[in-house]
Amino acid sequence: MNAIFEILARSERASQLALDQQGRSPYPTLGIVTQNQDPDNRRRIKVALPHNPQVQSDWIRRLTPFPQFDPPLPQIGQTVLVFYADGLETNGYYLQLVNDTNPVLDKESALNDHHTALPGHRKVEVAGDDITAVEGDSTLVAENVSIAAGTDFNLDADRDILMEGQRDLKLLAARYLRIQVSPTNYIELSFDGTNRVGGAWTINLSGSSINFINAGSSAITINGKAVAVVGANVSGGSTVVTSGY
Repeated sequence: MNAIFEILARSERASQLALDQQGRSPYPTLGIVTQNQDPDNRRRIKVALPHNPQVQSDWIRRLTPFPQFDPPLPQIGQTVLVFYADGLETNGYYLQLVNDTNPVLDKESALNDHHTALPGHRKVEVAGDDITAVEGDSTLVAENVSIAAGTDFNLDADRDILMEGQRDLKLLAARYLRIQVSPTNYIELSFDGTNRVGGAWTINLSGSSINFINAGSSAITINGKAVAVVGANVSGGSTVVTSGY
């Protein structure tokens, strides 16, 4: 008799569990995205479920590994994995899937390479330091590149630095612009026009010439004295007729 009563008790519990699950979805299921334009901008979507593909679900919310992660929403027609808290279809969550229905991205190695393609913009906010270590080459391809540093901007290279522009190259400084090739040899252009040169400079023109045009009568001076040029008047009414070198 005890065995019979135990079987009856188990049957009642099973029957009660079955009644409790009526109208609920206790297991994850696959859904096809039918709507991704959330009017509240809460990253919710609507899906069509396999048991009733003609009917849209309620708005279901996204599951992410941490709150600071906000990837693009799944596209219409993509597959997602849907979970229902307490089995209620009005309390649904979804995870985006990558499966055979999604087009694969171009990679040299499917095992080791990482390829991310975004249909829109990308924004990354880092509260602390951001360090990227690359053993190979690093290439940035963009229509325009802008870098805004709040304090200093440093660029170090163990070998050469090449800057090439098909049009103009402008260097703007609010205080001074300094070009230095050794501890003592430098050229410094100041904002007030007072420029400085350090070190002992030798300029080899290699047979070329330097022309100054539209200069005033005392435009070029050395220690406060004007440089005499060919054609300049000298004492006695004569003029300079040859160069001094």
